[in-house]
Amino acid sequence: MLVLGVNADDKGAQLEALVRTILRGQGFEDVRLNVIRAGGNELDIVANLSTQVANSTHRTPLVGEAKAYATPINMPMWQRFLGKVFIERLSAPQTIGVMIALNGVNGNVYGSYRTLQEHSIMLLVGDDLIEHALSTSEISPMAVARENVKQQFRAEPIDLDIAYYGGAYRWVVRWSVDSYSVVDGHGHLLSSEALESLRGALLSEVSGELTATEEALALAEVLHDVHVETIGRLLSGEVVLTSAQGNEEIHQWLAQRPYCRLDHDRLTLIDPTDLDAQGVSSLFLDLFENKVSVRRLQFMVDGHHLPYLTRMIELLPDLQEGFALAAEDRAKLLSISAPFPSAWVAIARPNPLITVHRADETEAPDANVEASDLSAFWESVSGAIRADFSNPMLRGFLYDHLGVAEIEQATSYRYKSKTSVLGELEILVRDKIGRLEDGLAGEAGTRHLLIRALASAPEPWDHDHPEPLPLT
Repeated sequence: MLVLGVNADDKGAQLEALVRTILRGQGFEDVRLNVIRAGGNELDIVANLSTQVANSTHRTPLVGEAKAYATPINMPMWQRFLGKVFIERLSAPQTIGVMIALNGVNGNVYGSYRTLQEHSIMLLVGDDLIEHALSTSEISPMAVARENVKQQFRAEPIDLDIAYYGGAYRWVVRWSVDSYSVVDGHGHLLSSEALESLRGALLSEVSGELTATEEALALAEVLHDVHVETIGRLLSGEVVLTSAQGNEEIHQWLAQRPYCRLDHDRLTLIDPTDLDAQGVSSLFLDLFENKVSVRRLQFMVDGHHLPYLTRMIELLPDLQEGFALAAEDRAKLLSISAPFPSAWVAIARPNPLITVHRADETEAPDANVEASDLSAFWESVSGAIRADFSNPMLRGFLYDHLGVAEIEQATSYRYKSKTSVLGELEILVRDKIGRLEDGLAGEAGTRHLLIRALASAPEPWDHDHPEPLPLT
């Protein structure tokens, strides 16, 4: 574990502040730092723990030393600490002594500690601080953080190390001896401002070149584009050679995903019928975890994704805590979700309105709960479809290459008082995609607009449509 600091004093102050936060969280009161007692006894940390017994309060003092040295604590340092505890116990025999040694202690010190630990002497090292941070969910386990880093950077780090500065934990992600990045305690990207506030402390404690957030995001987008392009090739049945020049890291990353198979250096997609729920949902979630250019969606035009979408719908109960659709509804879901990528994500991700209560139930849901879950599911899918339909960067692709033309929405309202129905309304809305002529395109090249059509307007299949624009 690293405690960062722009200099040695700052590093020590950061460790002391961390310990103060931990002690306060465990119920200690009057936590103070850098206290000088009568006689010149200097203490890094002092605190009191109050215990209520009947109508009286019993106070147990605590004194401690916090050392962020790069090397383990040696015997002279340990003996000075014990001397300070001894002085405090002259006036308060019940005093607890705590040594916080970020990088541990040597063998002699540990042997002394084992002898004294039954006499209210405690030793905390960096691993103990990490365990506490895990227990309070301030950080994710290393395996989880590593997976989040791999997902965002599309690269495998060689090492992760937890660091603390300014009241928060971060993971230092080491890419090589000469380069590293910094993410939050759960493995997610930091803002540019947050990263800049750490720069001075990082330069003092971490070797190598720091990769800025903007650079990391740009790199993540580039790598994700290659990832989606490769998935498109795999969906079309192409075999990708992992030894191909230029994209070895992406291919190796894909080889570890649950929907891919590696045979020597030949990378292929696993047949959809052989995928479980986690495997097939990962395929769709991985595709759209970052921005995707519509030119990478050619596989949709050719329908190569449909067998995998069909499989995911079949495994819906495994994804949504037992929630299942009737055969007719499964066919409907496949038909309406096929052109809309956001709908695939809505299917793949557990819907909390469905999964949370089902995970807590011991009996099968009754008919009313099933009906409520069905409404929640269709609402999430419909919202995802509407988002794609309204997306100006996507609607042209939907219209020109997938044939999506219109969403017709019929909404019923019933207004009620405490005693009766006040009235009912039926509202019909038709939103169509229209394409502008060449000379009328917007400044950003926008050619496809949403048009509110009259209820009596011709259906999309009753009139001609312009030829599709090239997919670029």
